[in-house]
Amino acid sequence: MKHTKTSLAIAAILAVGTQFAGAISTAGTASLRISDGTTTVTILDETGLDSFLGLGKVVYVGSVGLWSLTVNTGITKPSQGSAVKPYMDLNFIAQSNSPTAAPPNLTVEFSDIGFGPMSVGDSFTDKIGGTTQGSVTCTTLLDVNNILFGGVAIAGPQTFGPGAFACSVGAPGQTTNPFALTKKIVISHGAGTQTSSGDTEVTVPDGGTTLALLGGSLLGLGALRRKFCKA
Repeated sequence: MKHTKTSLAIAAILAVGTQFAGAISTAGTASLRISDGTTTVTILDETGLDSFLGLGKVVYVGSVGLWSLTVNTGITKPSQGSAVKPYMDLNFIAQSNSPTAAPPNLTVEFSDIGFGPMSVGDSFTDKIGGTTQGSVTCTTLLDVNNILFGGVAIAGPQTFGPGAFACSVGAPGQTTNPFALTKKIVISHGAGTQTSSGDTEVTVPDGGTTLALLGGSLLGLGALRRKFCKA
């Protein structure tokens, strides 16, 4: 009986290992890229540096140069949204430790390809909320050539901080198929230990997304300076 239980346990472990290996053998299309201008880390969905197992969710935790901690999570299709109802969400936390001088800016990008065609009349809503001890600049790009991290801005760049912030703007839809979308955050800190965190998304309003932005939660606490942006 003891031998049978041991055999079953080994078989279960091997089965889980096989499933995991099979899952990460096929990379997704989404990608995170984090850079301080000197060091760049690129994380493709379902590959070795991706801390989350599951298509459409890319997670990276680590340090980049003088940025002692960066925690970044990107969510897109097929986890949420679809090609015809695009959804891109980027959550970011960044802490820098530079005792005597400001560190180089940290750029965090989340990109995915293969969107479209959107329905005629559909449009994008682009949102960001968070808090920073320095400044945060947010841009959303669309690339009609369907290239990761490429394209032109459809929302932003908008710069916020220091303090709490939130912003929501609209952008026209894109019926060209296929196209890529990129959420881009640039974080600027001064000397010492400083932290920035937030969440930004681009979505189609009737796509059923229900994201509660960090800025929204701060508003509930009465700590937010609301900024409504013009498209």
